[in-house]
Amino acid sequence: MTPHLPVSPSHHHLLDAAPAQQQLQHHRRRRRRRMCPPRRPRGQVRCCAAAAPQPRVAVAAAAAAATTRVFVVSDLHTDYRENMDWVLRLPVGGGAAGVGVDALVVAGDVAETRDNFARTMAALRERFGAVFYVPGNHDLWLRRENGRYMDSLEKLTALLDACSELGVDTGPRIIGDLGIIPLFSWYHKSFDKEKDVNSVRVPSLEMACKDFHACKWPPELANDDEALALYFDKLNDKNHDAIEEVKKSSKQILTFSHFVPR
Repeated sequence: MTPHLPVSPSHHHLLDAAPAQQQLQHHRRRRRRRMCPPRRPRGQVRCCAAAAPQPRVAVAAAAAAATTRVFVVSDLHTDYRENMDWVLRLPVGGGAAGVGVDALVVAGDVAETRDNFARTMAALRERFGAVFYVPGNHDLWLRRENGRYMDSLEKLTALLDACSELGVDTGPRIIGDLGIIPLFSWYHKSFDKEKDVNSVRVPSLEMACKDFHACKWPPELANDDEALALYFDKLNDKNHDAIEEVKKSSKQILTFSHFVPR
């Protein structure tokens, strides 16, 4: 969308009384002005933005410089070909012109397999100056990994290693005067405060939720209690000093996780 520049008020009523020669000179000057781009008033910025295909990436926050932008996307699920095609259609090096960074926050559920995950994050890294990531539940499914990982924690380590190799941030970082803090998280049953539905037959959570079958955890961690959620919470503790530094040095802070806090 390109905003219109201000236009001076029309004075055609004055031309009606002007001599013919003055009118001719006036029209010549107007013709020359039409052939030249209009001057922008000092301090005015012209902004163009093209509509993106679905799924849409939304602007989440602005950093210090006007050309530094942060975008947010989640649940890309690039195991589906059409979703991967959408990622690959994003312009390479399509960041903001001049000084500044286009950063992307990826809030989990990128792909079900480690290989698709790495391909997706590599493509995004080529298209944004900085990429941040936290894992979602689908990222840790094992059903299509053909026994590659002993459990979902081992796969989590593999995903974080891939991020490190690709230059994808999984910890706090400051861009301009904006601090971005990824937060590891997982859900647990105590989130559910709703009354059970007894009037109709509803499958149990264990039957309905694929996480109980597609993820595999060590015996001491399970979805049956808060142990798994607490484990992911503690993953944030190693970033404590970095988080404190970001809090002191940033004018604004953006945090994100795959699961909505309650």
